[in-house]
Amino acid sequence: MALSWLTSPGHPISGCTLEKERSSFYLSSEIEGGDLLGSLLASLLADFDHWFSRGQSLLEQCPDSVLSPGDRLELAERLADGKRSIAATRSLLQASSEPVAVSMKAMAPWHQLVMEVWALSARVSRSSGST
Repeated sequence: MALSWLTSPGHPISGCTLEKERSSFYLSSEIEGGDLLGSLLASLLADFDHWFSRGQSLLEQCPDSVLSPGDRLELAERLADGKRSIAATRSLLQASSEPVAVSMKAMAPWHQLVMEVWALSARVSRSSGST
């Protein structure tokens, strides 16, 4: 059974076909597993970097009624630390000659920080809409 739903242009695995044989999936493409992993990680790290930058921008316009100055400073420090962690992870990935994965344990704080940015965005939006 072939599944060819990965056809969007520019997608790292566009044009690939997943084939199911004996309850296993095989990726038939010229993309090697390591290249695919690298591409997915690069995209994921770019997303984290985007949301950390977005959080920094939100903090610049965040009123005291949404987040106290002390809380803004603490979040700004964690966002800057997150950006440094992403940069360090990118450097390690680029320096490796072998495919490298990033553990969920390492990414969990980044996910948490992104969720905090989303919550802050909603709070700032509600605040500006009610004034």
